Amino acid sequence: MKIRYAINARIPIQRAHGLQVMKTCEALARAGADVELVVPRRYNAIMTDPFVYYAVEPIFTITYLPTFDLVRWGIPYAFALQTLAFTLSLAHYIKRHPDDSVLYMRGELGWLLPLVSRVPFIWESHIKGRKSRAEARAIHHATGIVVVTMRYKEDLIKEYGLQADAVLVAPDGVDLKQFASGIKKAEARTRLGLPLEKTLVLYAGSDVPWKGLRYLREASRLLPEGYEVIFVGHMETAGRAGSQRFVGPRPYEEMPVWLAAADALVLTGDPASDTARYYTSPMKLFEYMAARRPIVATDLPSFRDILSEESAVLVTPGDAQALADGIIHAVNDTGRDMRVDKAWQAVQSYSWQCRAECILAFIRDRT
Repeated sequence: MKIRYAINARIPIQRAHGLQVMKTCEALARAGADVELVVPRRYNAIMTDPFVYYAVEPIFTITYLPTFDLVRWGIPYAFALQTLAFTLSLAHYIKRHPDDSVLYMRGELGWLLPLVSRVPFIWESHIKGRKSRAEARAIHHATGIVVVTMRYKEDLIKEYGLQADAVLVAPDGVDLKQFASGIKKAEARTRLGLPLEKTLVLYAGSDVPWKGLRYLREASRLLPEGYEVIFVGHMETAGRAGSQRFVGPRPYEEMPVWLAAADALVLTGDPASDTARYYTSPMKLFEYMAARRPIVATDLPSFRDILSEESAVLVTPGDAQALADGIIHAVNDTGRDMRVDKAWQAVQSYSWQCRAECILAFIRDRT
């Protein structure tokens, strides 16, 4: 089976979606598909080969299509114009290179391509927008839809009258081999120059508002002496307290070491955000599970798709004190190791390879 995977994104990019796309393409290729990743040709300060940057085996091809690269100039509506330009370029490319490939698109391309092309496609959507004509057009034009949470699937069935077998729930995943070394906590801290004597709590990711990171910032001030909260990734450092450490974004291959250095790993979400409550499947969740460290998570439906009280300490959403108490409990509770083991067992079903095989089976059923 040939798959032409299209997304309007710079590759490589430091954001998580770049890793998700590359890992998905690699896993699809390993599962037997002939994969072509199609992306826009845009200015990129990262000059590293994408396969090297993401530590992905070069078993699929990457095609860069021309587009109007306006985003870096700060022009009004630049991203919308660039997205439209790439959509037109993609439609032209498909017309000039017809074959038996299945077109697989992620993101806003699903809204725009039906305006300029009648080519059927599989649509992977991660962020649910407001119900609109554009979304309806994409949904009814697609031969199948891939989403990352159960609530998203239920919404599509209810709002658009879809059959259940037209929508696949495929949460994000993890490269289990990357976490197979089993590095010890003391060794990880020594390699990273972190204190051996402190209780270290770690969050990996970014601080976009719907992720609710402000609750962890507040909780860090409520933790006992000897605790330190480490923030890894793109985030604002203003207002830091003495118990907080910001290390910025780190290379992907370092992440198992950072997670191994922690006494607890934290996953937050803003309960006021529907994206956080119902429509997110953070890759860090699966990395936390694979890292074999205690997990503390905001108790939201999207996280409940994957976690339970058996595998994590789940705390009241939007409550910094509850989060601080949950962190202390996760570190000191006698059931800590049992929850870690449950999370490790559960994550075996969420490898990129398992995800790709489910997607391939879905595509075969729908095409």
